Amino acid sequence: MKVGWDSLKRLRRESIPIEARKFGSDEWPPILRKFESGSYRTLALTSESQLLEEGVQMRHCVGTYGDRCRFEPLRIFSVRYKKTGLRVATLAIKETQPGAWIVDQIKRPENSDVDFTLCREVDALLQIANRISREDLQLRGFLDLIHSLSAGEKNRVHFDR
Repeated sequence: MKVGWDSLKRLRRESIPIEARKFGSDEWPPILRKFESGSYRTLALTSESQLLEEGVQMRHCVGTYGDRCRFEPLRIFSVRYKKTGLRVATLAIKETQPGAWIVDQIKRPENSDVDFTLCREVDALLQIANRISREDLQLRGFLDLIHSLSAGEKNRVHFDR
């Protein structure tokens, strides 16, 4: 009981990568690794190096999102044309509550806006992500750990006021 809040918070953050390794070699577990719909193939980005590569290729800041993917219920995807493999957009989704994923951002190169056709395909991905995150109990446990960490951060800010 003599351990301070900062020590407890540090221990909790240190447990996240340990729990993530239970899913394999990824730095954070994907909700789904690959999704194909219409003309598009969507690939999960599960490491900082993949985020950096996506950011360079798409000329935007997704390469800086590593800690958000580690410590928040946020997942990033590279959206590509199925036939050519050419990158079309970068998609970020976040879980606002258990089993409820929403689009955080979706951008084409240089942060340009996407068209309606791509948005329809993203809706299909969200439906599957919602189902998987409710049904996969191991993944659900990891996501709940992430939520508890981010809830603790929010509560701590509120408590200090």
